[in-house]
Amino acid sequence: MTIIVVIAMALALIFVSDAKGDPYPKTPDVEQPSKQMFARLFQKSLPCSNSDFAHQDLTNRLQLRKVWWGLTTEKELATLYIDQHKGNWVLLLSSPNNKSCGLVGGEMSIPFDKNPYFK
Repeated sequence: MTIIVVIAMALALIFVSDAKGDPYPKTPDVEQPSKQMFARLFQKSLPCSNSDFAHQDLTNRLQLRKVWWGLTTEKELATLYIDQHKGNWVLLLSSPNNKSCGLVGGEMSIPFDKNPYFK
């Protein structure tokens, strides 16, 4: 049940932030509006905790393995956890103040053939 709540809440965070001045040229902003892209505000509660607890819970209880990380333009750490045998996955967003929230997750994933994380 906890994984379902984590997954549902994680999906919501993707749409939480509205478009702001982004350094990437394909992101909509005030100076260069695009007809194909638009800002969307989506609010929902997410499962959040201390970053150390979140990592331990994902790796120990849920048996997920950290396979990828990236730094957002807002200086937050996005980390992808996967169970490559069952297909479960969670994308965790961690802030510099040691808080992490589950953004999105799922119970099925299929790796691309040349994905280096699955070798």
